[in-house]
Amino acid sequence: MVDIHSFSDQPSACRAAKEAVELTLKDAAGKPVLLLISGGSGFDVLNQLSDELFSARITVSVIDERFSTDPTINNYLQLQKTDFYRKAMAKGVPVIDTIPKDSESIEEMAKRFEGELKDWRMSHPDGIMVALLGIGRDGHTAGMIGNPEDKGSFQFMFEDDSVWVAGHDAENRNPYPLRVTTTMPFLRKLDTCIVYAVGEAKKYALTAILSQNGDLYRTPGRIIQELKHCLLYTDQAVATVKI
Repeated sequence: MVDIHSFSDQPSACRAAKEAVELTLKDAAGKPVLLLISGGSGFDVLNQLSDELFSARITVSVIDERFSTDPTINNYLQLQKTDFYRKAMAKGVPVIDTIPKDSESIEEMAKRFEGELKDWRMSHPDGIMVALLGIGRDGHTAGMIGNPEDKGSFQFMFEDDSVWVAGHDAENRNPYPLRVTTTMPFLRKLDTCIVYAVGEAKKYALTAILSQNGDLYRTPGRIIQELKHCLLYTDQAVATVKI
């Protein structure tokens, strides 16, 4: 079940999402936390977090990456510009860097990112994995772009249980086609997922994602219906879905 919280305006939804992230970090009760972040409007939530919650027990990274070193495109480089990142660094928060290295291929970067995530899990078997997700206008999430014309290709890329991170080319299906993104099996391992989706442009996507009928390969954001503990914060009128 997706626990939906709808508000009349964006600032109220943002504030509530911020409070949900803070409560999740507090409830971890001293356990290690891996906090994975989507870019875009999610940064508005992060910038409101109290830095009293930041410590070396919390590791931060992005949930997906755009394969580029352009600071206006790469999610991690944009994260570095936020007040959240500045405050986190001042508190000694560890990070997983997803900036492509010199001569690194998209496949090599995917393997590096996956290795970092698996190393964290191995080092912290009792740790809590938390994600702040966004929803694209087309219903994608975590960088997984739908492929309505090729179900098999989508499932090969994003549904292999052994793969936590995939490097792929979404071609003409997204303005930023080169992606290094976590997969469906990885998202299903999350302990808590907080989804922040605001703006009239997101209403269609939310309707598709929360519908009883649909497919992941068409609308990847539908994965939120399958997650262990998912909280959705929006300024759009949407209905609760029971699985």
